[in-house]
Amino acid sequence: MVECGGRLVLGQETASRRDLVKRTLDKSKRIVLDIGDVSFIDSAGVGALASLLASAQMAGGELKLANPSLRMQDMLQIAMHGRHSLYARLSKPFSNHR
Repeated sequence: MVECGGRLVLGQETASRRDLVKRTLDKSKRIVLDIGDVSFIDSAGVGALASLLASAQMAGGELKLANPSLRMQDMLQIAMHGRHSLYARLSKPFSNHR
């Protein structure tokens, strides 16, 4: 599990988080990104999450976003056109969740 907090916005901090998740994908094909402590996300942050989802899928892996706020769930569903099952319960993030 990779924990993510603060702001997901355009800039080096979001790029560093993206790089951390990509390095983690090299070690594990199943990653849970806990975004429960993310206080703000802009379009660049949404783009970074979409890019990570695509990278995980292309690598034969799976990325789940855990603990998004209701506002973030709505934003991500709109931004990703409902194409991805994004959310996981931390107790069983990969059990029959698609």
